[in-house]
Amino acid sequence: MIWAIVLAAGESRRMGRPKLLLPYGDRTIIETVVQNVVSSRADRVLVVLGGYRREIEEKIRGFAVKRVINRRYQEGMLSSVRRGLSALPPSARAAAFILADQPEVASSVIDLMIEAYRREKKGIVLPVYRKKRGALPDKSELTLLSVRAPGRRLGRRRADLRWVRLDPGRRLTGR
Repeated sequence: MIWAIVLAAGESRRMGRPKLLLPYGDRTIIETVVQNVVSSRADRVLVVLGGYRREIEEKIRGFAVKRVINRRYQEGMLSSVRRGLSALPPSARAAAFILADQPEVASSVIDLMIEAYRREKKGIVLPVYRKKRGALPDKSELTLLSVRAPGRRLGRRRADLRWVRLDPGRRLTGR
């Protein structure tokens, strides 16, 4: 089972107000991101909440997602990655990490990453778009990670890493 984990626990410190609640088209940013993820081929969706959790929870109430709270969200994004992984059931084989402030990442992009994971059976699948590589889960927009050995050091074993080229001509956004 492949889970999509939406990292939505940030404090929006630089903006000073909850970025995820800003309008994006006819919805908010968080609603758009969650809709894109729910529309993907991920088997299940988990949203990690922290800062502004009540307001965000209100916006995603109608979506079929599991919610968990990261009480340590002020420690940064890696604490949300850990919280998301710890909430997965034993049946989880992989997790796709999606930043909640990236409404342009369409479900088709998530699907490409999932397809690459299923085809290649690599422990970590990362995107490449216009010669820019995605980073590991503490900085990436989208990372698919095997959860069989979550304690190992990420990215140290190059043989277990797969880069997926996202075609610039392909429609990447949901808009």
